[in-house]
Amino acid sequence: MIQLSTILLDKVFYSLILLLLLSSCDYSEFEIVETDGLAPVYINRDNLKVESESPRELGDLGKIVVIDSFLLVNELYKGIHVINNSNPGSPIGLVFWHISGNIDFTVTGDLLYADNSLDLYTIDISDIYNIQLLNTTENIYQTPQSEQYYPVGYLGYFECVDSEKGIVVDWEEKFLIDPKCRTTP
Repeated sequence: MIQLSTILLDKVFYSLILLLLLSSCDYSEFEIVETDGLAPVYINRDNLKVESESPRELGDLGKIVVIDSFLLVNELYKGIHVINNSNPGSPIGLVFWHISGNIDFTVTGDLLYADNSLDLYTIDISDIYNIQLLNTTENIYQTPQSEQYYPVGYLGYFECVDSEKGIVVDWEEKFLIDPKCRTTP
């Protein structure tokens, strides 16, 4: 009888310990998040563009550079608007430089240095209506800390960038299941 009650007490004791251990687990790290967020839009490297086009409406804007009476206004992931601002009350769009994946640029004389998400382009802009790609330095921006790996100015969940799918040229709203990436303030 004593041996049976000792075995029973041991089982109850171990069951209580197991119950306490299980009840103290934090299951939140195992929860699957389902939420609205952003997903990258990719383009294949073979389909990248660097060309002058007709002016277009301004979209999701980024960096602005002033050169004399001209404004160069980045449209995130699409390219650069060239605007004549000699009359600030009535700016005139002259041309749009389509540069797939572009979010940053700088100008030195007649040369434009612009990214396309992964590469750095050197572009001759001496004729603004007919820009010419002079050089491409490939794979210069391959660090996940760069802006190409997250949606600029966005706070919340997003689908992580997979550079194997191509170059990010935009972001679209999407319902996400278990997104692994998130920006926070």
